[in-house]
Amino acid sequence: MGHIRPLRESDIAAAARLHQSVFEIADRDGLADRYKQYFVSTFLSSNRRFESLVHEEQDGRITGFLGVVTREFTWAGRALQAALSTQFVVDPEARRKLVGIAMMREFFRGPQDFSFTDEANAPSRKIWEMLGGSTLHLYSTNWSVPIRPVEFLLARKRLGIASRAGAIVDALIIGARHAHLKKHAPDLQSRPLDTRTVAEFMDQSGFVLKPTYNPDSLRSYLNGLNRGTALVGSKGNIAGWYIYHLDRGGMGEVLQIGCHSDNAVNVLAHLFQQALRDHALILYGRLEPHFSEALPEQFSVLSRRQYRVLVHSRDPKILDTMHSGKAFISRLDGEWPVRFRPLDAQI
Repeated sequence: MGHIRPLRESDIAAAARLHQSVFEIADRDGLADRYKQYFVSTFLSSNRRFESLVHEEQDGRITGFLGVVTREFTWAGRALQAALSTQFVVDPEARRKLVGIAMMREFFRGPQDFSFTDEANAPSRKIWEMLGGSTLHLYSTNWSVPIRPVEFLLARKRLGIASRAGAIVDALIIGARHAHLKKHAPDLQSRPLDTRTVAEFMDQSGFVLKPTYNPDSLRSYLNGLNRGTALVGSKGNIAGWYIYHLDRGGMGEVLQIGCHSDNAVNVLAHLFQQALRDHALILYGRLEPHFSEALPEQFSVLSRRQYRVLVHSRDPKILDTMHSGKAFISRLDGEWPVRFRPLDAQI
């Protein structure tokens, strides 16, 4: 039998090979260097609060890796340390020896106030629930809004052709949406998003559990292809904000929406207007309780993607808060910012 221990820098090459094999990442020049940079910056930084884990066999082989990233929250005014589980991989042979279960059990024994993950597949969900974790159903439904439906379908099929009829249909759809969206958010002014805006909103919100960001962490989320916009009402009040990622192919991923329920329609309308201006083809996002009622039914498609939001805590009050929808946990707080990206890409 092997044993579970904290990740060390000397493990990176072996853990990277395991990760590459399980996720079937094609080999390419510079991949080893990218893996080393990723493991050091994400899991071995000097300011980490929790250790990532590896499973080492008696012969020294690494047959399991579980990445752990610290997330800061407050709960009813009390500071919490949360541990985000990510990049969980186990060698196929080791799975038969229940190495995955043993690693997750060790992870749950850590000093964190609660553990969570938000891109869990079915096998991971089974392990979490077997060990006392649970699925946050209120945060596990996803939505998509086709902004330019015909162009999106052509791009998805990789036809590489321009369709005159399709362009006409998209133009009609866009015109109808402009007319609908024009009814909302006429008085909202946009400005660059900053930590102070987020903190001020969070202080005034009714969320019991909510994240805390320092200026450096939030600034890092707003680089490259991410768009962060704060929305201010006519009286200078903060109506909300949104952060979304738009790749060069026009596919948009909504990472965070902050708003009060009475402003949700306006904030969403502004987001969709901006997506139209940015020539997005489609937006994907996760449905969250504070804006679920405001999502336009005529625009959106709800779905259960394979990912689930899972949580584990020894404190039942924290779990009650999360299961009742009184927590603000967005994709920005989860695995999106710490995904491994083999190619040169900004989050």
